[in-house]
Amino acid sequence: MTHDQADAFAVGDGIMVLKRGTNQQVGSPEDLYNEPTNVFVANFIGDPPMNILKLKVSHPLVETLNIRNYVPEGDDEIYVGIRPDEAVAGTDLKNAHLAGKVIIGEYVGSRKYAKVSVQGGTTLRVLVEENVEDGDEVKISIKKLHVFSSKGKRIKTVTF
Repeated sequence: MTHDQADAFAVGDGIMVLKRGTNQQVGSPEDLYNEPTNVFVANFIGDPPMNILKLKVSHPLVETLNIRNYVPEGDDEIYVGIRPDEAVAGTDLKNAHLAGKVIIGEYVGSRKYAKVSVQGGTTLRVLVEENVEDGDEVKISIKKLHVFSSKGKRIKTVTF
């Protein structure tokens, strides 16, 4: 048993994630990272943590990301999860999904992340593979995102 997810990922074949003593998900490290069962697991697993956006169905990102058809009938909100390592920002990206402005760059060892303000007043932490400065306009290419219901349960993982 450990509270250190890096240790659990390094040595564990199977991991159980608990929230206040209640089992949230059991699986391999890859399963928990790639197919989190709910928003809690999605946010808990991974470093840096997943961007979790609580969006009204009418939010412009729901349409831009083409995920409206995954929204359960009757839900007026959903959660969208995007891992920082699965979204890349740059000034000249082909096949970009979003555009935004760099708020601040963050150097973390061998990687550089940026907090980027995108449409609808939303901020994402994303990977940056080129030199960008605070205030630069960038495009964001998303490799994968996770859609969760308004109650936080996983609906779909969408790969682009």
